[in-house]
Amino acid sequence: MENPFTIRHYAPEKDLSPLARMLTEIESIDRDGENTSEENLRAALAWPNYRPDQDVWVAEIEGKLLGYGVALEQPSQHCTMYVVVHPSHRRKGLGSQLLELTLNRVQELGSTNILVYANDQNAASNFFLKHHGFAPVGSSGAMKAPASIQITPFEFPPGFTLKRYSKLDFIHLNINKKQGKLRQTLVQEVADANPASGIYHDVGSLYEAVLEAYLGTCKDPVVGCDSFPSRANSDRCVASDGLE
Repeated sequence: MENPFTIRHYAPEKDLSPLARMLTEIESIDRDGENTSEENLRAALAWPNYRPDQDVWVAEIEGKLLGYGVALEQPSQHCTMYVVVHPSHRRKGLGSQLLELTLNRVQELGSTNILVYANDQNAASNFFLKHHGFAPVGSSGAMKAPASIQITPFEFPPGFTLKRYSKLDFIHLNINKKQGKLRQTLVQEVADANPASGIYHDVGSLYEAVLEAYLGTCKDPVVGCDSFPSRANSDRCVASDGLE
């Protein structure tokens, strides 16, 4: 029997909006808690090792997207996979075809382990994965509360302040005036995995950039130079009590 599906690599320039619509339709039925927005799909294009022309596939019939598969290479010979098919075209072999493509890609990448995140409440998804040889190795959960919940205000100890996470950049640097050296603290695990972000992988050039910003723009010597996504934008300095 001729395969009714066309499976090809994902082309974001034309597929991103239709893919978001398809994933949103699937989420309305499966309720797996997936972020199916166009914004999230655009953000994925900047992920390390997310290569649409090599690692990502879509399936379609007459131009309508019905399936999606990703093999995402991770460090330590490890891969995460994601395969999903629209409910209207499940149990027709499409999921198995997408899974085979992603598995082949995982083997090409030399990965020795595959990790798939599956909703424990999605019986069909778990049956599909177990049918293809996957076994549970762990679990996680989620908790929820009504938006009207009242939280008792917390009083921070002297010297501590609260900042929105969105205000943090990849690297937070404080200048230790007393010891005359820099202290570097990573605040986001993916900082060293995204060269395109402007993060300095060479420690020497990173320290040089921080010193330039400190000497050139920070008037108060007791200052933490908070964020340095690039040397062209290294003049944002904020008061800090974090110096030792």
